[in-house]
Amino acid sequence: MDSQQEIQQLKEQLIYYQKLIKNMSAPIIPSVVPKTILVPIAGFIFTDRFDMICTTVLMHAEKHRDTERVILILLV
Repeated sequence: MDSQQEIQQLKEQLIYYQKLIKNMSAPIIPSVVPKTILVPIAGFIFTDRFDMICTTVLMHAEKHRDTERVILILLV
C-alpha cells in the first residue's frame, strides 16, 4: 500500500470514528411514556456540543412527528 492510499484509509477511519462519537454523544432513547424521548448527556456541554444535540433532537422529531416531549438526562 502506498502512502496516498494509507492517508485516504486513515481519513476514512477518522470520519467513521467522528460519526460514531457524534452518535454516542447524544443518543436518543425511546421512552415508555408515549410521545417522549430520552436524551442522556454525560460530560461537559460546550456551545458546539449543545448545538449538535439540538440538531440531533430536531432531526429525530422531524422524522418521528409524534414526538412531543424530550427529557434530557444529565449524567454527572
